[in-house]
Amino acid sequence: MEEPAESNGVVIDRGGLRVLDTRELEWQEHGSVPGGRSKELSYDADGEPTISIVWYPAGRSQPHFPGGIYHKASREFAFFLGGELPHWEFGRADDAGVLVESFQELVVFKAGFYMDRRPKTVHGLGPESSRVGCEVLTWRTAGGTFVSEDRVGEHTVLLRPDASESAKGDAARESRAIAAEAEGTVVGWDDLTILDTRAMRWRPHPQRVGTQQKVLSRDAEGQAIVSLAWLPPEPLHAGPPVPFYHDFRELTLVLQGELRLREFASPSDRGGELLTAGEGYYLDRSPGSVHCLDVEPSVTGCVLLTWRTIDAVFVNERSFQADRLHPTRGSG
Repeated sequence: MEEPAESNGVVIDRGGLRVLDTRELEWQEHGSVPGGRSKELSYDADGEPTISIVWYPAGRSQPHFPGGIYHKASREFAFFLGGELPHWEFGRADDAGVLVESFQELVVFKAGFYMDRRPKTVHGLGPESSRVGCEVLTWRTAGGTFVSEDRVGEHTVLLRPDASESAKGDAARESRAIAAEAEGTVVGWDDLTILDTRAMRWRPHPQRVGTQQKVLSRDAEGQAIVSLAWLPPEPLHAGPPVPFYHDFRELTLVLQGELRLREFASPSDRGGELLTAGEGYYLDRSPGSVHCLDVEPSVTGCVLLTWRTIDAVFVNERSFQADRLHPTRGSG
């Protein structure tokens, strides 16, 4: 992948809605990725980035730790937008920081790969360099996961190569395997999921007629918490769309096509403002932000990556539908 050019762009930043055209944001030097760049999309209360697009250059080795690293509490997510990145999985640590499962497995992340990593899974970059570089969207529930960050010592542990002589190989991996859809599954453990989303089938969304989805992560009750959605280039409502708002934070990246929305200043706003979100647009929507699909559908349709949080805890789809969707007026 070619080195990205630098530019700048913010579309909307008001009233609980921040919209960025990520293609126009400036690339910044990434302190933990030699030769790499990042675009910071959202920050936590301490000013550390929690949602970023990171670019790794081609043909350049990155800092690697032969024993691997793990994060004490942060849950990490990643969606690969382009290129490829070799990455090693080493095992799992217990609450005391002892490596209780040890193995070595190389995963080459590629465009369309998705990762959901829970705390204490041991991993790290190896001496291999990416042949083409890569671009990846990452988000996490706490900072201190990159070696250049101030709080890395509090939240991330670096292990020695000889940290443990415990169980190795397939037996350790199989002991934590979980039931997972065969399609697209690269790794399906109870604490690490890696999917090739390109190999997954689109399925009808259970609540949104006309919309297709690929569920990437679920909560303990089996409800979707992170998903890809496809909206067709046709109306999805029998009548005028009804404006609504959530009482949780919702985040979306437009991967393909364009999304036409109506954004309202308040529940009493009757007209709203048209937002046409094209490929690369990122929407960070706070609780109470009133919106709906525009009455005129997109001529292209769109593919969206969507996830939702309440204080860094993901919201299950059942609560979203039953308790957390608030229409602002009737559709009549």
